Amino acid sequence: MKKRISGFRAATRVAAIALLISVAIPSAIGQNAVIEVAPTVTVPLGAPAELFAAGFGGRLQGLMTIGQTPLAGYASVDYSLLLLDNNAGGVNLVRLGGGVAYDLLVAGPFAVGAFAGAGGYVALSESGALFNPYVTGG
Repeated sequence: MKKRISGFRAATRVAAIALLISVAIPSAIGQNAVIEVAPTVTVPLGAPAELFAAGFGGRLQGLMTIGQTPLAGYASVDYSLLLLDNNAGGVNLVRLGGGVAYDLLVAGPFAVGAFAGAGGYVALSESGALFNPYVTGG
């Protein structure tokens, strides 16, 4: 019989792994790396609000500058548990992505830049898994 992991236990494991990574990687790589860990809350709007209740999750992102240039590479992993409104479980949503960023103007603590990236979303539920690629920029 297959053992199931509840959404809360899965989110706890993801958070613990993210915390360990955020402590270990910057010390191993050095001064050019930044690791961000953040909790997330998902609030469905529009048509999805009929299917989903509010959800929760987390984000882990790493950014590494390339030498002394304003160019950086980044990679991110997001996890969200989207609860179904009818208390029938939920959908686990994982987003994996990466790309490049370039600082155009830096003035003290403020920066204006451009970025481009790509990745994919994986939705996992009892009925199976779905994959949807994405491309982003700004």
